[in-house]
Amino acid sequence: MPDTELLDLIRKKAEHDLARIGETARKEADILIEEAERTSVKLKSEARSDINSEANRLRERKYNGVRFRMNAKRYEIKAAAIESVWREAKEALVALERSSGYPDVLVKLFGENLDDVPDNSTVRVNPSDEAQVSGLIDDSGRPLLLETGDDVHGGVEFHWPDGSIVLRNTLSHRLGKMKAGGNAFIADILFGDKEEQRP
Repeated sequence: MPDTELLDLIRKKAEHDLARIGETARKEADILIEEAERTSVKLKSEARSDINSEANRLRERKYNGVRFRMNAKRYEIKAAAIESVWREAKEALVALERSSGYPDVLVKLFGENLDDVPDNSTVRVNPSDEAQVSGLIDDSGRPLLLETGDDVHGGVEFHWPDGSIVLRNTLSHRLGKMKAGGNAFIADILFGDKEEQRP
């Protein structure tokens, strides 16, 4: 075989191998590009999801912070309003004690629990009520002792002879008992808090 034919054969074989290698390389490059594009889309999607999650978390945190401050301010306003109601009620009781209708109230407060009070109990009253309550004791015909004290306002206190029981029947004591259990009731009247109990 002449050298030129051999060289042509080698050249054709080399061209064929080169074309085959180039085709394989192009196919592998296409596969790598497609894989890179899929990976890029996946990474973009994951990054977008992470960004959205972080944005939602920050938005929720900001919302919770605002809601907390709003609730704190609302409770502060409610507490001030409720305290104002009790302050006005106390002022109304003081005004009642100074009113012309107070002697009738004192008669009722004295007589309400008189049947439960044992003989020889001490009736404590404010010095300004001493004369009226002394007359009420006389009218009752009961053996009761009368004592005055500046700490008693708007009514009477009955102290059992053995000191075991003190029955306070004063307007201020009644207001204190009402205040101890009445804030929820007052809040419901003022603000309709029942709607806050819904989830």
